[in-house]
Amino acid sequence: MFKISFVSEKKFFFSLLFIFIFFSSSFASSLTVNNALEKKLYDSHVWKALLHIRNGKPSINNSTFLLSHKNFSLKNELIKTINDFENGLNICKYPARYFWLKEQLSGNRFKKFDCKDFKIYIEKTNPEDLELIFASENVSSPSSMMGHVFFNIKSKKEDEKIRQNAVSFFTVIDTFNIPLLITKSTITGMKGYFILNPYKKSINKYLYEEQRSIWEYKLKLTEEQKKLIIYHFWELKDIDMTYFFTGFNCATMIDDILSITNEHYINNNTLWVTPKDVIKNAEKNDLISNTKMIPSIEWEIKMLDENINNSERTNEIMDLINKKKFDSFSESFFSKNYKIKKLEKQFISTYSRYLLNKSLISRKEYLKLTQSLEDEEYIISLENYKNPIKTFNDTQLSLSNVNIDKKGYMGITFLPASNSIYDDNREYFSENSLKIGEIDLLFNKDKVHLNNINIYDMKLLIPWNNITNDISKQFNVSYQKHYDENLNKLNVLNLSGGMGLTTKLHNDIWIYGLTNVGLGLNFEKTYPYAFSDLGFIMYEIFNMKTVLSHKFIYNQDNANEYYQNVMLNQALFIDKQIRFDVSFEKLFNDEYEKKIISLKLNYFF
Repeated sequence: MFKISFVSEKKFFFSLLFIFIFFSSSFASSLTVNNALEKKLYDSHVWKALLHIRNGKPSINNSTFLLSHKNFSLKNELIKTINDFENGLNICKYPARYFWLKEQLSGNRFKKFDCKDFKIYIEKTNPEDLELIFASENVSSPSSMMGHVFFNIKSKKEDEKIRQNAVSFFTVIDTFNIPLLITKSTITGMKGYFILNPYKKSINKYLYEEQRSIWEYKLKLTEEQKKLIIYHFWELKDIDMTYFFTGFNCATMIDDILSITNEHYINNNTLWVTPKDVIKNAEKNDLISNTKMIPSIEWEIKMLDENINNSERTNEIMDLINKKKFDSFSESFFSKNYKIKKLEKQFISTYSRYLLNKSLISRKEYLKLTQSLEDEEYIISLENYKNPIKTFNDTQLSLSNVNIDKKGYMGITFLPASNSIYDDNREYFSENSLKIGEIDLLFNKDKVHLNNINIYDMKLLIPWNNITNDISKQFNVSYQKHYDENLNKLNVLNLSGGMGLTTKLHNDIWIYGLTNVGLGLNFEKTYPYAFSDLGFIMYEIFNMKTVLSHKFIYNQDNANEYYQNVMLNQALFIDKQIRFDVSFEKLFNDEYEKKIISLKLNYFF
């Protein structure tokens, strides 16, 4: 007869118990996975946002972020994440995924969330609110020509020892070689950094070192949305990410995260998402509850000077401060006009702060001057003054009918980013043009002509004043047309740059003068050349804008000859999406001339 010993019985029962636990665990796991698949959680906008899915593909496509990297799909990543959480794996790495899935899947068998480092992160940031921050653009700097957008974690007010923290995605530009920079930023990619650092330190850099203004947009979020976003920041801290200027940048990162908030999150920017697109998308999706603007000192001085609109008055104020005649600023000194009086007081306060930062007055002198102005009534709200949300969209497609010396052509121009001198630039402080990757084609029944490719074309017209002494400048890298002594076209790679002065005669009237040097090169020759650029810009009634320019160009084609170019462009802004242009251009020298007339319809999106 077969017998089982006591020891054998114990082994037998332990084996049964192990098998029971194993199959129970597997069965429970499969139930949780099945529940998630039945609910189609893989198709949720939250899941896609947490995985940074854009146009059906993950923007962060590597094994440091995706558990199913070798065989990625939204379903596979969901299954692998659930299995890991039930086996106690990667819980501390993905807190946003953990708490969202735990909320969605009742009866789950996830292991306990016990993450010391994550708890320290929450304690140190002590989050209460989130703000979307926009640092204004500087079109003359490759690292900031489109502006920058990032988050601010606002800590709870009762704990003043805890700093607010900026959360930002960026890259480091380590070269001024434009062709290399274009290759790295659009094709090979650059190292991306996702960091958390003190907010005050971040904005001081923009305000005082780079003279860029800051807009703070308080976000309208539920507690669950805030929690998910703040937890998701933790998930991105140690990830290998590749930064692409046009594909995955600070703007796409932030826009992806904001799509957590809404299943129908509006995002019309499929080609290139810029920082301004992000704040406009937030506005479209009703995510902004209020706005605060922090101007750079130089920006604020120019704004106040512009609105006082009396150069003799501002010069008098500056002269008294420079001579340290602070007692002159009694109530009788100020304008009887209440609005101008407020502006004058603010100008004194801002200009004295500007001198303090330049170490031109002492802190004691600064306090003496500003304390004499204390008056809550004169505080000026800047939230709606030149707000980036109000700017035109920065991608445009143009169709034109062009007549060149009585020969007709159709034209197509595509500008991926950002704006031209013919656009409505009144929401910028300066008149400027920034064209990146612009392609201009002309065609008729016989052939197609590649008229121009603007790889990088910048023109910054900052009004001169005797406080900040700003210089206007321009720089161009392009494939364009040059002309020989007979005004015949030459196809060349062009590099040119220059500087000059701009004067603002009126809020709507500008004149400028720039001197440039350049280099033209093709397979046949390389030559230096020079040109002057004089212009007049005026905004008129009925949403119109006139731009008149005159260029005197010397030594193109190494011909030791000159020609002149006069161009008049009349723009009519139909609305925020459509601009209509009529333009006349004349090229001429002592013997030859060319005339170009065009009608153009521009669509902004």
